[in-house]
Amino acid sequence: MTSNRRCTDNIYIERFWRSFKREEFYLNEYDSVKDLRKAIIAYIEFYNRRRWHQSLGYNTPAEIYFEQERKACGYVDEGSKSYLLS
Repeated sequence: MTSNRRCTDNIYIERFWRSFKREEFYLNEYDSVKDLRKAIIAYIEFYNRRRWHQSLGYNTPAEIYFEQERKACGYVDEGSKSYLLS
């Protein structure tokens, strides 16, 4: 709790782990730590690139991030979101 807004930043990671436990961990059995690590990596990929989030207007975190990155670099017109539909 030493940095500015630290307690509110923690909610995102808490929500991620809650989702991971409910959608992946509790539903599967893992034979080894290596298998669990692979499942975590796969879930992170799913969570960021394929899972829609209501709080993000039913977009994925990757879509939001890359949209902001493109705007910052000047690659996307403000009104154009056609790449989100494909």
